[in-house]
Amino acid sequence: MSADAADLRTLAAALPADRISEDAALCALHGEDISGSGAAVAAVIRPHTAEETAQAIAAACAAGCPVYPRGGGMSYSRGYLADAEGGLSLDLRDLDRIREIDADGRCVTVEAGVTWAELDAALAATGHRAPFFGPLSGLAATIGGTLSQNGAFFGAAGHGYAADSVLGLEVVDGRGQLHRIGSWGAGRDAALPRFGPDLVGPFLGDCGALGVKTTAVLRLVPRPEQPLYASFAFDSDADVMAAMTALRDIPHLAELWGFDIAAHRLLARNGFSVLEAAGMAADLAGGAGSILSGMRALAKAATLRRAVLSDLPWSLHAVIEPPLPALAAPVFEAVVAACLAAGGRVMPDTIPRVTRARPFRTIKALIGPDGERWLPCHGVFPAGRAQHGLAAVRDVLARAAQSDPQPADCTLLLAAVGGEIIVEPQLYWADALSGFQRAHAAPSQVAPHRDAPPDPQRRMAALALRQELIEAMAGAGCAHLQIGRSYRYRDTLAPGMRGMVEALKAQLDPDGILNPGVLGLVGPAAK
Repeated sequence: MSADAADLRTLAAALPADRISEDAALCALHGEDISGSGAAVAAVIRPHTAEETAQAIAAACAAGCPVYPRGGGMSYSRGYLADAEGGLSLDLRDLDRIREIDADGRCVTVEAGVTWAELDAALAATGHRAPFFGPLSGLAATIGGTLSQNGAFFGAAGHGYAADSVLGLEVVDGRGQLHRIGSWGAGRDAALPRFGPDLVGPFLGDCGALGVKTTAVLRLVPRPEQPLYASFAFDSDADVMAAMTALRDIPHLAELWGFDIAAHRLLARNGFSVLEAAGMAADLAGGAGSILSGMRALAKAATLRRAVLSDLPWSLHAVIEPPLPALAAPVFEAVVAACLAAGGRVMPDTIPRVTRARPFRTIKALIGPDGERWLPCHGVFPAGRAQHGLAAVRDVLARAAQSDPQPADCTLLLAAVGGEIIVEPQLYWADALSGFQRAHAAPSQVAPHRDAPPDPQRRMAALALRQELIEAMAGAGCAHLQIGRSYRYRDTLAPGMRGMVEALKAQLDPDGILNPGVLGLVGPAAK
């Protein structure tokens, strides 16, 4: 069922007048993510409180209208895209209050529409930080959106995924009922992680299929005073994987990630090299006292003093956050020793310094240097078996390289999360800019490519290559974050687990209005 004029009038009556919009351009934007377009939505609902969110979902349930929850919109897996026309996009960005910072209990209660950049800035003065403190898209990505998708990057090497920082949730189910979950929901202190069975877990990584998150209680940790940085060059993916596997046993790593030579060449095309980053010099100065002293320190520590980034087969970058000054030297030395033992050479640590100096930026990768479209996919592997997953990716890319023309260029990113490694192929191809790119990329990137011609054939070939990469990684045994509609979930479950997940969906969303189709799930009314 879809929303008609009467349904929209019912919704408008349930909410303040400015909370619902049928603006065509806005509805079109909410029908796109990085991966492409879905069916058009009939309206965008933008509640300002948890109670208004519940009222909107209750009204949509009464009308039988599907609701597609949306955070900052940075999905690349069709996480909030409608499968059929006439649905309602639920924009939660106005739930933007930090309700309480509890330094004694080491937790923060924050509404779902707050961005990771906003939360980190608010916590800075308290001397605390969330353990996982945001994805690379944290300037736009919201707390609720990331918890719905699950995510990794800042803080993840040592503290785990976004879901691992959550103590409690406030969610709205498919009937518009508001619930608190966790010790918080049992009337206990919100800072307590467990009280009986953990009912928080099913709502983390559910892509909004089980409930719409309105508020989260996140852990806090002391904010490290001064991170340490290290970068290394490697000659092969086997060597860099060996280093990342060895580093899983070394504590106090915050981030650990690597690039292949194609990624290095893309960075070079964007004007970045190891020892010369003029556009980022101010960021380096902020993290190193002054530009001159900082760059001298980098060069002195590096054995590859005149490295050219585009010539390096692989690089690996570490951010280290020892909790005590006495641990800094031994942890740093252990990181260096592990990387050297795996065949690495020390190189200037410009990349991790720049990344951490201003972690939340507009995502430059949204548009390639020549106006290309960008589309990642990924697989999560145990560190000891990640090489197998990377080999599966290499096999697919080798076959694609025989095509004429090649469907897309590909760079590779590796990132550690605890004892796991994310393998992320990122595709680029020439095409007209999408509406999503125009809306979310920096204006200076958009302007030169506004009139680029569309290439639907190349686009279809790139999407087919991405799907082949996804299936190859799945065949190698990986898991996925932000499953959305791009990765298979329901049809891969064992019957018993599938039955439990479907029973939970039926209990929480009996009419199947919450993001129908995501995770491969539908409610009973839609079967």
